[in-house]
Amino acid sequence: MKLVPSENHAQSPDSAAVPPAGAGPPQAAKPLSSRGKPVETIVPAETVVICTSPKAGSGRGAERIPQLVQRLVDQGLRVVCSDRLAEIIDTVAATDPARLRAVVPAGGDGTISLIADRLPIGTPLVPFPMGTENLLSRYFGFTNDPRAAVRTILSGRLSRWDAGRANGRLFLVMVSCGWDAEVVRAMHLTRRGHIGRLSYAKPIVHAVRKYHYPPIMVRASEEDAEGSSFECRGALMFNLPCYGGGLKIEPDARGDDGLLDLCALQYGSTLSTLRYVAGVFSGRHRTWKDFRRQRARRWYLSSPSRVSYQIDGDYGGRLPLDVECLPDRLTLRIPPPAPDRNWS
Repeated sequence: MKLVPSENHAQSPDSAAVPPAGAGPPQAAKPLSSRGKPVETIVPAETVVICTSPKAGSGRGAERIPQLVQRLVDQGLRVVCSDRLAEIIDTVAATDPARLRAVVPAGGDGTISLIADRLPIGTPLVPFPMGTENLLSRYFGFTNDPRAAVRTILSGRLSRWDAGRANGRLFLVMVSCGWDAEVVRAMHLTRRGHIGRLSYAKPIVHAVRKYHYPPIMVRASEEDAEGSSFECRGALMFNLPCYGGGLKIEPDARGDDGLLDLCALQYGSTLSTLRYVAGVFSGRHRTWKDFRRQRARRWYLSSPSRVSYQIDGDYGGRLPLDVECLPDRLTLRIPPPAPDRNWS
């Protein structure tokens, strides 16, 4: 663990976003849009915990962490930087919540989910994307520009969003089982360090040749109004409307409605998979009768065969799978509006 003390503890961490004279006392934070739930911020905080991952990021991206640390110190903040989860948990536990400005997971979607899962509910997160897809960060506008990250830490507004839990493991974006999860499993078995999109070429070819599309039984929880059960060959459950490669499979998914949006693929073959992908690119897939869409708070999935599932782009295991929505589980500091070009 690396502790970087502030050079000026008397300086308020909100000094980069001082309100105009006569603006009055601090007000409850408001969401930047109609989505998400606002959280009141009254007491200025001064500690920032940066969580790095040895597997995420490479090259130029890794050099941005010390730049971020230095800029935070220059703002008078106390910075703790570590790649050990136990130290991160202990540091957050020992910090007065009113003085914890943000926890910064530096990595991909899996890193953010892991950190959020192990820290107390309500811990403010500011992702610093260094993964392959960075779906959550792209959706909310987080970047790995140190200057932008400092602005968000200092003046970003807090808002709460839903998360999900799949077989006891927290996820923030989506869960799926079937062909695409088999691709992720193959990648998991061969992964060595940082991966890029081209790294998926071989696992995709392997899945095209070997996957047999076994049946998947899907059941919504009994308390859901749309409770039902059916069979499909692939299923995807979304908390946010994001998927790798920018594919808009379920663009209507909301991260603040307390529900998970399920998309079920009724047919299973290489040709049908190519058809579904083409339909997603054209935007026509949601009108097809063999593409089923349904919302529920909780889903149960099983199969008589060995079917893989993936969580936020990481291999999760084999069915059966119990997936539920956790309302207001995630707290983020949302990036403020972009400044003019003279900001530094």
